Amino acid sequence: MSTETLTLLNQTIKKLGDDIDGFKFNTCISQLMILVNHLTELPSIDKKTFEILTILISPFAPHLAEELRSELGNKFSIFTKATRPKYDEKYLVADTITIGVQINGKVRGTINISKDAEEKEAFDLAKSDEKIKTRITGEPKKVIYVK
Repeated sequence: MSTETLTLLNQTIKKLGDDIDGFKFNTCISQLMILVNHLTELPSIDKKTFEILTILISPFAPHLAEELRSELGNKFSIFTKATRPKYDEKYLVADTITIGVQINGKVRGTINISKDAEEKEAFDLAKSDEKIKTRITGEPKKVIYVK
């Protein structure tokens, strides 16, 4: 499992635990959609990740969760044997971040960069992006980078 998937899975487990306790069900669904969209982009996912996903969706779609769990070969109901998954603190913070690149006050693209990157590295990466490269003519008058 990739680090990005592991980070997103642990963030989802934590967010769902906090939001269910706070009755913020709409944000739970939103976070589950983010996770599912990420998982659908992967070529395949392992059985453990899929089992965790079925447990996470069970409060919101219990019949679907039961069907998926039985397809995985589990004989017992998700509501009798499954416990809420635990998250690992070390995977809650992502190593890379996505930042928007603005040119003349409008967002022209985004770049994925290390959270510890310096201004020069971010600027070089932005200049190498195809969408952004076409908008830059010469050297910019002002570059603002917030670390």
